[in-house]
Amino acid sequence: GRALQDCRTWESRVLLKINLSLVDLMSPEHVEEICSTLASSGVDPSRITFELKETSFARNFHEVEPAIQKLRALGCGIALDDFGIEYSSLRYVQKLSPNVIKIDKSFVDLVESDLSSRSIITTIVELAKNVGAKSVAEGVETSAQASLLCSIGCDEMQGYHFSKPVSRDDAAELLRNEQREGRRLETEAFSASSHPPRRDREAA
Repeated sequence: GRALQDCRTWESRVLLKINLSLVDLMSPEHVEEICSTLASSGVDPSRITFELKETSFARNFHEVEPAIQKLRALGCGIALDDFGIEYSSLRYVQKLSPNVIKIDKSFVDLVESDLSSRSIITTIVELAKNVGAKSVAEGVETSAQASLLCSIGCDEMQGYHFSKPVSRDDAAELLRNEQREGRRLETEAFSASSHPPRRDREAA
């Protein structure tokens, strides 16, 4: 709720990403609460993307698919997080039609030195393009990684190279800086209230 309240006060260019766990998806009551909270927040659903790890749905896909589709029906985006390290079944890509496919940091870490990792990233980027999704590289820490990922064709990046985690109170100042630099801020909110939001900049 707090993340949506903050999002409502920020510019419409600010996007909010919310991580959902298997527990979240398996609870009809929780899904209804999410839908109700979003509806009453006044935030445009197109600014919201729900991020799902493969471990959140792979073994219980038929049970959680209705919840995922319900969130999509609100007008929100669906992102596959940490893609490539678990089951990576193309069936899930087909069934969920994600808006975003996020490339796991373990591949990004080796993109400069390991041809296999680079080839996997290239394959994921092409897969995303072919299904009409954006590809997002996670955990980018150096300008060399960013440059190579750009050459591969990755749509967006996030990581310490662009911004370290910041507090909610610092977000407004970061927004002003982003506006001056002509970039866009995306905010990731975690379902567990004990986790601080993580702000990651999109590569210009």
